Amino acid sequence: MPAPIHRPGISCRGYFPIRLRPAVGAETRTLQNYFRKILDRPVATEIRRVRIERAKRELAQSKRPLAEIAREVGFGDSLQLYEVFRRELGVTPSEYRIQRQLENPT
Repeated sequence: MPAPIHRPGISCRGYFPIRLRPAVGAETRTLQNYFRKILDRPVATEIRRVRIERAKRELAQSKRPLAEIAREVGFGDSLQLYEVFRRELGVTPSEYRIQRQLENPT
């Protein structure tokens, strides 16, 4: 299977399994098993991880509004971004941004 292609500004939302499956010519269960075997986690977990990393980078490096970042990385809205950050990182997106900007003042 070829390496995944990441295109900035393109979300993974809606690409698995409906659009990804025909593109690679495999059944949904086959793709899910492949991801779990290679990455040792489900596809949804990997997609969420990538979205969080993209959001973290944007929060640390820009002053763009949370809603704009949330939409761009695939969370839909700032509330979903907020909930995922609180659950996964233990801080809000705004708190994360402040922490990173204090660590790396420009």
